[in-house]
Amino acid sequence: MFISGGAARYVTPAAGLIVAVNATVFVLERILAGGAAGWAGAYGLRPLVLMQGEVADGGAYIDPYMLTLVSAPFLHAGLGHLAVNMACLAAIGPVVERRVGWWRFLLVWAAACSGGAMVHAVTHVNSMAPLIGASGGVAGLVGVLLLSGPAG
Repeated sequence: MFISGGAARYVTPAAGLIVAVNATVFVLERILAGGAAGWAGAYGLRPLVLMQGEVADGGAYIDPYMLTLVSAPFLHAGLGHLAVNMACLAAIGPVVERRVGWWRFLLVWAAACSGGAMVHAVTHVNSMAPLIGASGGVAGLVGVLLLSGPAG
């Protein structure tokens, strides 16, 4: 089923903003010094660092460590990783945003990203591998769709 009115009917402000910010960060990762690997190491969520406050050997890190809960969802390992996350967001985000409104959408997105990262940190407490990507946010939006039932 298609909605008449063109592509503008599919774009919603909050979902569009998140896609735009992710794309911008991805481009900046590739342009600025350090590249994607440097940014993932510096701004990705490292469970051991978050849970125990230990600083990663070498490289930059965010202090306070809790800020990685905010930065990690905007980092992606490559174009494929970004494309899949943003395609899912572009497909699901506008539906959820129309159902709950833009500010609740952003609240769900932030809570799902942070909550997913915390679950990962708790279940992988000794890991120094950086967690990056927006999959937790996308999963939270899928949860809203499942809980809200079919559209009338």
